[in-house]
Amino acid sequence: MNTFKELLWTLDACVEARCWVGDRTLEEAWVACDRADWMFWFLESIKLVDNKLAVFAACQCVRMVLRLVEPHEDRPRAAIEIAEAWTRGEATRVQVEIAKFNVWDIRRSSHDDVCYDVIDSVCCACEYNARGAVHWAARALEKSTADNALAFHDALSDMAHIVRKHVPFEAVKLAVSLL
Repeated sequence: MNTFKELLWTLDACVEARCWVGDRTLEEAWVACDRADWMFWFLESIKLVDNKLAVFAACQCVRMVLRLVEPHEDRPRAAIEIAEAWTRGEATRVQVEIAKFNVWDIRRSSHDDVCYDVIDSVCCACEYNARGAVHWAARALEKSTADNALAFHDALSDMAHIVRKHVPFEAVKLAVSLL
């Protein structure tokens, strides 16, 4: 592979992403990308060696929407904290699964679309599905504001900064070199 764009072709990236990349290098694209969902798709596609980095970053993104859950409801925050603990080796997958099922009970009893999306984002983070977590978190923010389309894009952009903060470019570069 000579260029990052060629790598994206090989990985079967969407046309929109390949057009956006243009002639950017991997590093230039990583620094400039304002789509956390694209970043997590890429990390999944290159099989980032340390998936715990991606899961921790996804948990940080989901924290943006926990405020949209009823103030007395603490299970989503607790589930995210357990998923974060798993990334540090302080919790087991079984503990994360139990936390996820406790959160899923909220979704079954709620009739609020925003709450559904927050819970879906928490459950995705607990399932180590970073891309799904940011998608549903952005949808929750989109539904909770007046300017929906702008809110969705702004949320993904804010989350892209979080991804870069927690997934260093050197880890991405290393994963690509192992392809």
